[in-house]
Amino acid sequence: MIQCLNRNLAKAYIFLAVLFWGASWVSGKVSSHEISAETLAFLRYAVSFFALLPFFLLSNGRKLPPRSSIKPLAIAILSSLLFNYFFFAGLKIGLAGHGGVLVTTMAPLFTSILSLVLFKTLILKRDIIGLFLGVAGGVMMMNGGETGYGFSEFFNAGNIYFLLSALMLALLSVSTEAGLRSVSPLLFTFWTVLFVSVLNLCLFLSVSELTATFSMGSFFWGNMLFLGIFAGSAASLLYALGVKQVGAHRAGGFSFIIPFFALFFAWLFLGEVPDIPTISGATCVLLATLLFTSYHKKEA
Repeated sequence: MIQCLNRNLAKAYIFLAVLFWGASWVSGKVSSHEISAETLAFLRYAVSFFALLPFFLLSNGRKLPPRSSIKPLAIAILSSLLFNYFFFAGLKIGLAGHGGVLVTTMAPLFTSILSLVLFKTLILKRDIIGLFLGVAGGVMMMNGGETGYGFSEFFNAGNIYFLLSALMLALLSVSTEAGLRSVSPLLFTFWTVLFVSVLNLCLFLSVSELTATFSMGSFFWGNMLFLGIFAGSAASLLYALGVKQVGAHRAGGFSFIIPFFALFFAWLFLGEVPDIPTISGATCVLLATLLFTSYHKKEA
């Protein structure tokens, strides 16, 4: 009974995390019209760091990660950094809408493969069906609207970068699961966010563009606070709490629903009305999420 309640609570944490991430596509789209994606990424991580800092300082116990968590922490930092690089590279030559769908629907597939190889995670038949529905739904959503295209164009240069981004998200999920075996979710999330912020600052940031953001209005900074606090530190911490309980494989299935939330918030706040193929694809990813995240007695 207690284990079931813990699983349901963990799934509620992950659901809230992907809800914030889905809304972040809309908030990020609005913010990206004013600054570059690289500066946007740095500000998002920087705000996340300062949001986590008080909780980190007030937390009990050790502040430095143990030696056993260094390797998964390093992989999490590197995969987060490379995710940003690959996604920005894809945005330069590909379509942002396709990137958002492709990354979030392929990441669960990569996570399942890595979990099977690294952790010998049990993959059930319904998981395979859910993965198929999720990927199929993603392809349908990419073919919706005026920017749809055929399968022959699926592996264009921009989409290759988005696929690499999905792989980095999968690496982040499995490294988080491994790291949380010896460190708390707060500690793991804090050090990941800190190092990614510093590396983004050193490698990608334009100082002149950063200083220009100080003169931007409350609407821009309201979006940045949402991206950094809710879609950044809060979502990352909630996701880590969920992964600690249900594992990266099961948690990864929730990523399927991110495009659905993105579509919903785009319709609600931006007036973007989805077409029939997009709605059909969204239905598939909803079914995939239900199949992939439902509890099964074999996992007890």
